[in-house]
Amino acid sequence: MSLEEIFLNSGPQFDSSISGTFGSFHTKNSFEVNYLLTSMNYQELNKLQVAAEAFDFSQVSFDEMIQREIDTKRVNEEIVGDYLEKDINQALFFPPIIVSIVAFDDEDKPLHKYSDFKEKIVDKGRYNQFEKVWDKHFQIEVPINDNSFDFYRPETKEEIKIHKNAVTLRFDSKLVKFVIIDGQHRFKALLEFIERHNDQKKFLNLPVCICFSPKAIANNGAEDILDNLRNMFVTINNKGKQVSGHYLDLLNDSSLASQTVRSLSNHWKKSSSDPLKSCLQFIEWNQRSNSKARRVNRAQSITTVSMLCESLRQSVFSQNKEKSNLFEILKLSENKAELEKHNGTHIYSITESNFDIEQRDCLYSLIEKNVVPSLEILLISPSVFKAKINSFLTSIDDYAEKSKNSIPGYKRFIKQLSKFSDIDKGIHTEESKKVSDRFNLEIENNEHLENYTRLVFNQAYLRLWADILSCNTLFRDNIRDFTSVYVKALEVVAFNEKRKLFSKSRRYNNLLLYKSRKPNTTKTGKQGWYDLLAVSLLNPESYSIIRDWLTKFEKSEEASNSLSIILKTACKSFIAQTNEELLKDFSTNWRIKDISISLRNEIEEIENNGDTSQFKLRIADISQAEFRDRMDQLSSIVGFNVEKLDDL
Repeated sequence: MSLEEIFLNSGPQFDSSISGTFGSFHTKNSFEVNYLLTSMNYQELNKLQVAAEAFDFSQVSFDEMIQREIDTKRVNEEIVGDYLEKDINQALFFPPIIVSIVAFDDEDKPLHKYSDFKEKIVDKGRYNQFEKVWDKHFQIEVPINDNSFDFYRPETKEEIKIHKNAVTLRFDSKLVKFVIIDGQHRFKALLEFIERHNDQKKFLNLPVCICFSPKAIANNGAEDILDNLRNMFVTINNKGKQVSGHYLDLLNDSSLASQTVRSLSNHWKKSSSDPLKSCLQFIEWNQRSNSKARRVNRAQSITTVSMLCESLRQSVFSQNKEKSNLFEILKLSENKAELEKHNGTHIYSITESNFDIEQRDCLYSLIEKNVVPSLEILLISPSVFKAKINSFLTSIDDYAEKSKNSIPGYKRFIKQLSKFSDIDKGIHTEESKKVSDRFNLEIENNEHLENYTRLVFNQAYLRLWADILSCNTLFRDNIRDFTSVYVKALEVVAFNEKRKLFSKSRRYNNLLLYKSRKPNTTKTGKQGWYDLLAVSLLNPESYSIIRDWLTKFEKSEEASNSLSIILKTACKSFIAQTNEELLKDFSTNWRIKDISISLRNEIEEIENNGDTSQFKLRIADISQAEFRDRMDQLSSIVGFNVEKLDDL
């Protein structure tokens, strides 16, 4: 072909190739995965990329961020230092690295589907060859062998027998990237070892399994290249040594809660072109440690991906049959025709993790419309969260300026923060660690603010919001407006720093919200946090904020009554549970309580006589004084007598 013909040729421009053993893996009901088993020597390793290198954060959606960042310490110390460099006489081997073909468009954005494919059989003289090409991105060349026991099923032709061990994958290196979905730390360790010991690279042939989705074609159903990639990543990494809980939550396509958080995070990613000022700075999504997944670790964090997912599963997407939050809030009945057009799961049977793939796009759209905007209001507008956000933004300009001036430690700190990562004292300089520590001290934080970044509060906050939405259609039909009103009403007591509603120092919180001064995460404790939050809305000013908003609508009285039932039920629950916990505590610890010697002797005599009923009566008597003090304190804080609900 002449040079002129090459330039005029608008077809694929495959400039690279890889050969190996070809296979196809799928069951009757699963999507098909094709793969090529091969090996790569040190000269070919540049064809592979980890996700952080393959996906430019500014060019992809948040849900396309498919993999955790590299743990440099693990690479350098555990794999290179403790394994590859160990001076011991033993066999060393890396299991195959699993790689996915990711196709990119002309704007360098990853494709969710291929536009088209073409298949043909070519006469190669001594044998025939099956060829299949996906757009202008890549093609496979598979020799046909009529005597083989290995089969391949084309889309447009009859099933063929193939010579699986001589297959070639040709691709356009400008439009295709090979992204590692399992083994990125082994890959980085091999590169590091070669850099340290260049003389030993000759026999370091890395086994590689290259996968792709052959049927993720436009107008060919719901299959999506990046969805498949996420699913494979989660499945592979959910076995053996697990990845961070954040990523398992983020990448779970079988979870509506995960999709909600992905969608929210994608909105926050777009909140600023400067990653330092992106709202993503306020939600933790890339912690590597599972133990850190359900608690905030950074000074500026409001919540974490895993905390939000867990809270959403217990609120909007609760699978409690007594609740209809998901059905009501997503308005499934209004979308029945769309959701059931493929004769899939009935709308009344759809749950957080039970729905058909054909229903997914519709459910995702309903989440985007009905949940995500309000979730953003819940997390950004309260004063307790604004305090963190504003103090972070105030400090960041100063630190970024010092970074530009190359002041020691600042440049590395800003670089890591731009990647939404932390300074690691094990791999970064001491100056960088000091800068990070100083910055964290500048972010506003105290005991009051800490209460609102706890998982137990997160769960109570979203659950109460979801329960109110579900109690009356008026709230759901005006969900964003109501959410703002909900936050405004909570500002009076619940978010008010002067009231310190959730403080450990409040006696009414001892035993119920806190056990031994630690948040009570039992079922009883979680209910206590929920009940107390609901009690705060019974404050006359708080309640009037919601009631005044309701009066703008017809049938507001019905909605007001439904709300009142939720709040008063919670108040009665808090009172009853406080009394019960006090009785348990006094029954067990009466000997160390501040009571008179004569009373202590009386109770001891009753207990020794085995008079259980009399013992309970006396314990109830002496615990009542403490109960009264706690109810008086609670009434003072919330601004009404909690034991006289009928007066409200």
